Amino acid sequence: MKTRRIMGLGAAAMVAAASLSMGTAGTASAANGGCRGWTDPGTYPESIQLNACMFPNGQWTAVVRTPETDIQMWYQVMDKPAWQSGEPTYAVTPPTVLATGRGDFFVFDGSVPVATSHCYYLRVWFVDGSRTYGYAESPGACA
Repeated sequence: MKTRRIMGLGAAAMVAAASLSMGTAGTASAANGGCRGWTDPGTYPESIQLNACMFPNGQWTAVVRTPETDIQMWYQVMDKPAWQSGEPTYAVTPPTVLATGRGDFFVFDGSVPVATSHCYYLRVWFVDGSRTYGYAESPGACA
């Protein structure tokens, strides 16, 4: 897993452009992957926002915007057979801490092996103190 920390307005433009080129914002579905899009600014305290991206080749990207609060950021990749409807049911990775900190943007990249006829979803959430918030889930990326 690679971690990058991006700061400033130029970073916001870069992440927005990357999100547009990676997929259309929306809710999780058995689609061709891409990015969920930013959670609404008022969804979580302190203007924290999450964006989860998953791609058919197993690559994933999680972006967290946490301008003023130290938080612990988490992720998990989930899986379900392509023919199955509903939520993903199998954990490909255990819940894993990405980082603890604050800053304009945290960008995390990773990958998982994929199996034919399966759909993969990235879930991103955070912990602030003793409270857990989220998760944001990517659209399904089916191999």
